[in-house]
Amino acid sequence: STVSGGGKSEISKSLTDAVIYGAIYVGDFEADMALVREILERDYSTCFSPEYVKPQVRSPGRNILSIDRSLGSVVKLLTPKNEYSTEHCEFINSIPSHIRSVVFAIKRFYKPEWNGDWESHFSVDIVNGAKGHELKLDGRKLAGSYLRVGHDHVNGGWRTYKLRQDF
Repeated sequence: STVSGGGKSEISKSLTDAVIYGAIYVGDFEADMALVREILERDYSTCFSPEYVKPQVRSPGRNILSIDRSLGSVVKLLTPKNEYSTEHCEFINSIPSHIRSVVFAIKRFYKPEWNGDWESHFSVDIVNGAKGHELKLDGRKLAGSYLRVGHDHVNGGWRTYKLRQDF
């Protein structure tokens, strides 16, 4: 037997109908890029707690922008989990979500031929004489994917969550 209003039709709907696209934002471009630089240049070789250190096929210390590290690996590296040291989890938790989105976007679009010079490829427009907030790659606005999960009845907007850059 079935229950009326049980949401069975919701299960069969495509997730792509709930995905919307919008800009990838930065707050203060220079300050945000400085924080991104710190994250990209950080030594991750000691991210695991001692009890979880084991011989690895790939070193956890490999550079975030290395072709030997996938976007999925970067997402894992910047997501707290039990295997990580307390210090690494505290570091992860200190990263503002919009900065994490920028790091993922840079990883997604980074090209080895840039030879580490990712900063010259990312910018924002000047709006009314001040730095804008929409991240651009080589002069082109970047679009992020956002999952629309409901309506905020208090403020009247959508409740959305940023999806991975490769979604």
